[in-house]
Amino acid sequence: MIIGQTPGPGNARGPRTLRTVVGVSASPSNPLDELVHDLILRVPDPLSLVPGPWPVPTGQPGVGDEALRALLADDWAGTRMSAAKMSRLIDSQLVSRHRELEADHPDARDLGICRQGQTVGRLLLDLDTELPSARPPVVLVDIALHPDHRRSGIGSTVARALLDTAAQHQRSVHATGVYGSSALGWLLRLGLVDVGGDALYRQLVWPGP
Repeated sequence: MIIGQTPGPGNARGPRTLRTVVGVSASPSNPLDELVHDLILRVPDPLSLVPGPWPVPTGQPGVGDEALRALLADDWAGTRMSAAKMSRLIDSQLVSRHRELEADHPDARDLGICRQGQTVGRLLLDLDTELPSARPPVVLVDIALHPDHRRSGIGSTVARALLDTAAQHQRSVHATGVYGSSALGWLLRLGLVDVGGDALYRQLVWPGP
């Protein structure tokens, strides 16, 4: 699932610099960890990626929860809910969302998207091990940015770093987009190809270079 994301100006890549890499807390047998490590190195300053716990421990916040909260609050800004009721609804939505994604992607890796040390979004990645392949595709499960940081080029910069890293690892990238959404158009502009689906969800593939 891709949370709404729109492209914007400022997508040019900055110079690559050395950075401190935060260790990924995961099983060393998961080949996704090596790709995540290389992706962290590839994202240019002032952006960075910070691994978060996955699955999210019960009662604990996810690495990108504040961005997700802001997105939900933005979506429901036109309602007449009280602030307290909206806060409770957002809490329940986050718990439900984490449980759903954890059930479908138990071996995923959750990364906070940071700008100058501030977490402004999240990136959730997995490998599609159900496909008979020696190098399973990378699945872009979710990418989300805080509403205040949309149209800044952050999402496109991170996504292009992901595509470059996948190419380095000789893997394709798969994603799902909602038909007619800005997220679907954004993914297509990044170079992913619509390979089918249904009236609601479209299946997208970036085959690599």
